Amino acid sequence: MAYIEVHVPPSAASALAALAVPVPMRDVTRPDGMHVTACFLGKSVTNEAAVEAISVCGKVASRYKPIVVKAALLTTFPENLEWKPGVPVIVRLVSQALMDFQAELTEALNSAGVDFSKKFPDYKPHVTLGYAASEFEPITGFVIPWTSPFVTVWGGDEKFQSSFAVLKFAG
Repeated sequence: MAYIEVHVPPSAASALAALAVPVPMRDVTRPDGMHVTACFLGKSVTNEAAVEAISVCGKVASRYKPIVVKAALLTTFPENLEWKPGVPVIVRLVSQALMDFQAELTEALNSAGVDFSKKFPDYKPHVTLGYAASEFEPITGFVIPWTSPFVTVWGGDEKFQSSFAVLKFAG
């Protein structure tokens, strides 16, 4: 599995993990595994495609300052049995810079001929906290801000993940 993620710093990940979710969860995401997916490259990616994705991502990241993000909504996505059973419990994010980066990144990947998933055409930046048996009413009333200094291109198979490259945003 390969994807491009924007980093969630440890302090923000700890704050996200401490949010009170009103339903029991399973497959809870550990704070050190929290991330914001900018682009899902696929379940299997060739080395050549990974190298090209790194190159493209580096060029795009070089045009951005560290990305400021705010988490302000605890909610769910509909269950997606193709991915994993259960209702994804997520924290939605607000960041125009993140939206701009993701749009420019996917456009550049397209232009370079790097294949990636287009299953969800409307980008909805979020951090997945885990999976639950049911949805719940969205929860507001909190703001968890952070700045992401870098983006990572990850790859591997279902059991082993390793970073291909960690790239700093300009600034």
